Amino acid sequence: MGDFESEILEKGIEEVSDFLFGPLSNTTEEKSGPVTEDPFFQDTFFHPTLIKDDEPCKAILHYHVGDSHLRVWDVLILLPNLGFLLFLFYRLPSTRLRLRATNSTMFRTLYSIVLTCSLVSCLRCFIAMLIHLANPTHDMANTVIWIIGRFVFLTSELSVALLGLTSGSAEQAGHTRRVVFTCSVTAFILCTIQAYLEIFQPFYGFQVMQSGYQMYGHGGPIFWAVTSAMLILFYTIILCAPLCPTKTLTMLPHPRLFYCYISVQLVANLLTGLGATLLAMNTHTGLCLTNMTSYAYFTLLAPLTYFCFLHTWFTTAQPSLLFAYKAQLDEEEEDPTFPTSSSIQSFQLGTDPPVGSFVCDPIYNPGLQSPVTTDQMEQKLLA
Repeated sequence: MGDFESEILEKGIEEVSDFLFGPLSNTTEEKSGPVTEDPFFQDTFFHPTLIKDDEPCKAILHYHVGDSHLRVWDVLILLPNLGFLLFLFYRLPSTRLRLRATNSTMFRTLYSIVLTCSLVSCLRCFIAMLIHLANPTHDMANTVIWIIGRFVFLTSELSVALLGLTSGSAEQAGHTRRVVFTCSVTAFILCTIQAYLEIFQPFYGFQVMQSGYQMYGHGGPIFWAVTSAMLILFYTIILCAPLCPTKTLTMLPHPRLFYCYISVQLVANLLTGLGATLLAMNTHTGLCLTNMTSYAYFTLLAPLTYFCFLHTWFTTAQPSLLFAYKAQLDEEEEDPTFPTSSSIQSFQLGTDPPVGSFVCDPIYNPGLQSPVTTDQMEQKLLA
């Protein structure tokens, strides 16, 4: 029984490995011909969504750097993300001090989002490169890591927008967690649908005809256009939020930058929706639009969030309220700490000091004078 169970376990692990990374025999197959059984796989009559491999907007997605297995698209996405990640690490000491000195959970969450997006994008590129170097036919593994990256980016995108919109109530207990959780659930539902479409109903236009490799297609142009339309509606509602009479909306220190961020996202989704719609109508110029917006999305989301929400806050020198408060207390405590001589005199004589009088008795007046004896002091007090 032990051998039988171990055989089933090994067979299951092998099937999962072949599903994600492709069978090991694929690495030894010849690349001279296409991997397909369809005799009309390059016929646009039978496959109207076909996009030829040598079209520039498709070629940039699967062409390699020289004779290596490094894809140009992965390198182009990696370089800007790596540069921005190094910038974040360079500013990390001063950033940590600033974050420790504040009680704002919103700014801490925004910085965590920026750092997470940069790290995930760099890791996705590195993992894709390593898997592609090990097995050039790893299309399923490539799809899985793309969907994971899309989930993180979509959650971050929605969270930043909602945190900025509801910044007036951001310091309430649990508000930030509720926003991030809601955005995570929404992104998870959309990415689950996208994963199903990518795995079981891939878009034929994103298949490399020469090798049969299936590129990541964002769930197909129809799903891509629908999600873009939903995001367009979402950002349009946010831009109309100032018309709402409630006071808990758009109370950021720099609301102009917040609306710049929303406007950039709205324009990007408009172009993405237009490109996906054209692609669904078999107009290949739409692929160029979607490539442009996808590249901007996976490389500029983190820097855009940083410079719209965090850069001004990190670089502005704010006065220390603690020292200002102590100075005020010191000024207010000057009188009780150092009482005037008239108040001392009135206390000793048992009379009220004259209002507005600051005349000091000579015996308490500091200065260069002869010392006062005890008899003279008693006579002065009894007089």
